Amino acid sequence: SLEPFWLGDSANVEAMAYPTDLVAVRERHCVFVVDLFPRGIARFSDHGQFQLRLEEPARRSDGAWDPRGLDVDAHGRLLVTDSEHDCVHVFDADGRFLLSWGERGTGPGQFSEPAGIAVGADGKIYVTEVGNDRVQVFQWDTR
Repeated sequence: SLEPFWLGDSANVEAMAYPTDLVAVRERHCVFVVDLFPRGIARFSDHGQFQLRLEEPARRSDGAWDPRGLDVDAHGRLLVTDSEHDCVHVFDADGRFLLSWGERGTGPGQFSEPAGIAVGADGKIYVTEVGNDRVQVFQWDTR
């Protein structure tokens, strides 16, 4: 039978206001959750204990980030779409910011409101875009 429990404690500040997406990382025994209000990502243990909130990447000073989708690649990196800055952010397994890619536009590697993200078994990264009505596919350059 299934035994339900909650992530976090609704009586404290770590409670979520508007959770919209999540990804479980088996190897790290944790769950990352996108929370729209406040905009951010929280990490919980697989037993529901709040662990940390990811810091907003210092990408631009023109507004808060707007994380929408997230997934984890085979190396344990967390990939997050940011609809406010039209990019993808990458964090390490401990939640430290590594890099970003993308900018606003309609060309290859550019985004308009990226939302969903998924990493395939082959390592390809799929990103849905609301503003451009498309899905872009990326692959790490291993040269």
